[in-house]
Formats: sequence, structure tokens, C-alpha cells
Amino acid sequence: MKPRLILQACITTVILCGSVWYVSTIIDVGNTIAIIRQSNLLLVVLTMPLVLLSHVVRAWRWQLLLQPAVGSTSLVSAFNAVMIGYAANSILPRSGEIIRPTVLAIRSRFSVSTSLSSVLIERVVDVVSLLLALVLVLWVAPSIIARAMPGVELSGAALRIALPLVCACIAAIVFTFSKMGMRFIVAVARTLKNSAAPSVESTLVSIRSGMLSVQKPRLWAPIFFATISIWLLYAAPLYVMLHALPSTASLSPSFGSACIILVVVAFGVTIAPTPAALGVYQTFAQSAFVATLGGSADEGFAFGMLSWIVNYGLAFLVGLLCWLAEHKQGLTLSSLRAAQEPQAP
Repeated sequence: MKPRLILQACITTVILCGSVWYVSTIIDVGNTIAIIRQSNLLLVVLTMPLVLLSHVVRAWRWQLLLQPAVGSTSLVSAFNAVMIGYAANSILPRSGEIIRPTVLAIRSRFSVSTSLSSVLIERVVDVVSLLLALVLVLWVAPSIIARAMPGVELSGAALRIALPLVCACIAAIVFTFSKMGMRFIVAVARTLKNSAAPSVESTLVSIRSGMLSVQKPRLWAPIFFATISIWLLYAAPLYVMLHALPSTASLSPSFGSACIILVVVAFGVTIAPTPAALGVYQTFAQSAFVATLGGSADEGFAFGMLSWIVNYGLAFLVGLLCWLAEHKQGLTLSSLRAAQEPQAP
């Protein structure tokens, strides 16, 4: 196993164990299970179409980002790739960010480099929207955020997220908008002076073409609309699940409460990834629930478990079905590995 993967596995294990230990010290397991049993599970099930719709909108937004480079793509293929990526993330965090663009590239027959660069642009959009949402929540309800994440230095964590983002944005703008991008490609190819030069040059050109969406102002409005829709479709199931709890009448949760909880959970999952966000999701959901609504730790953890099962359990099962569907069409693990390897000129 590569050293990087070993390090990632160690960090993930530490985060997971720390989250489980923290939760075990503040909840009553028996009472938490009783709260889950007393919840309105029909309402919980009814959130599943909303969760799936959010993934459909994400696939549509991905199509928009790819449109300038590869033209039209199949929404079904994009959705399958998104769900396969989520399923992969449930096993190895962040692996889906490589697997899903590879799946779509194979299925739609275009460059993996182009597909990967479109995912980079998508991630920039996601992180920017998360940071803006966090700033908004900090402005509207700073005390809630302070209670929800007492052990997290928000400014430092936000800086660790924002700094690489700013660098990536600057590099993407220079690489995509200016003539320096093509000059860089040519210079790299000339520096190599070997048989790999044409392959490297082709890969860099493909990456540049995958970023063309940022040059198309006509796409900015639908991409913005899709991004807002994704956030709303993430918050709506949380709002419904808050009303599924037996303590709904006393807590009086609002849609704004669900949005605050969503931002806290999204921030936590971003800075501390584990397989399927296990441990981290429940910890941040519980903390945000207690800070926002004033409920008990047991209620918060019950809410975190229910929402985690719907979001991540559903994503894994649908992702597995999408993989089986693509496998019937000829997609294999070997073809994924082969597509990710540099091609000989």
C-alpha cells in the first residue's frame, strides 16, 4: 500500500475513533434507540425522494460544467457516475472524486483529464458556497455556531479551506483565460523532450478544455441556480426529519434551524473526512441540534443517526445499483484503472 494511503487510513481511523469516543461519553445509548423507535419513520422515508433529487440536480450541474468542453452528455450517465462516486467515498474518503469523473469519461467517451478538471471546478463552487453559507450563519447566529463547534477554531479551519481554494482559483483563471495557459502547456512539453511529451501536452490541453465553463457567462446563472437548489434540497430532508422526532412539539424546529444544522455538518464533514462520514456526521449533527434547538444530546444523536442513514445509506445503496447497471454495460475495475493511467503517445 502506498504511504499516502496508509497515512490517510491512520488519520481517518483517529478521527473516527475520536468521534465515537466523544459521542459515547455524552449519550445514553438505550434512550437514543428509544427516541429513534418513537420517531415518525414514515416522514423519514418520505425524505428519500428529496435526497435523490439533490443528486439528480448535482448531475445536471455537472453536465452544465462539461458542456463547453464535450457538448451534451447523458443525465443518466452523469447521475450513475455521481452515485458510484458517493458509494466509493463510503469506503475510502475522497476516492469518489477520482472514480466518478473516470466513470463518466469512459461511458461518454471523452478524456478523463477533461472530466477531472470539471470536477475541480465543481469542488471550487461547492467550497465557495460552503464558506459563504458559514459566513452568513456566523453573521446571523454567531452564538449558535460557537456552541455547536466549541472545539473548532473557525478562523483557522476556514483559512485551511480557503487558502488552497484561492490558489486553485488563481491557477485555474490564469491557466484557462490567459494565453499563459497554452504557453505553459507548450513549455512543459518542450522541457520533457522525450516520447512522453505529446501525451503530457494532450493531457494538459484536456484539463484546460474541462475548465471552459468558467469562460461562458451564459452558464453562470444555471450553475448558480443548480447550486442553490442543491443546498435547499439538502436542507429540506433535515427539516422534515426534525419534525419526525417525538420531541417536535416542544422544540418547534424551523427551516432556518435545518439550514444552520446543514452548514455545521457540511463544515465538519469537509474538514474531517471519514468513510461515509461515519462518526463525524453524527457528532456535528448532534452538536448543531443541541446548540440550535436546545434539545438533549440523546435527541441530537438520534437525529444525526436518522439523517445519516437516509443520506449516506441511500447514497451507498443507489450507488451500488448504479455500479451494477454500468457493469452490465461493460464497466469494470480494470477499465477504471486503465483509464486513469497515462496513455502512451
